Amino acid sequence: SSGIAVFKRLRFSTSRSHELPETLCARIRFRGSHPQAGAAYEKLLAFLRAHHFTISSFSREVTLIDNGLTDDPGKFVTELSIPVRPAE
Repeated sequence: SSGIAVFKRLRFSTSRSHELPETLCARIRFRGSHPQAGAAYEKLLAFLRAHHFTISSFSREVTLIDNGLTDDPGKFVTELSIPVRPAE
């Protein structure tokens, strides 16, 4: 199951911290990892077209649950975020 939302803030922090600038992003979470990301990107891009957004920067792919937390690939969760702006 997946959903799509547009959020005004996006910040990431890791042990090797790199702060990303605040930006408007469209985001989707899905069950799976990088090999399954293609279908989620297609849904996200369809959402952007339908709601008149254009991509403004590189996407971010963040693994929320992977083999560090579970040995069951069916429980993996990945989040894709794409910085966007309203289409002109």
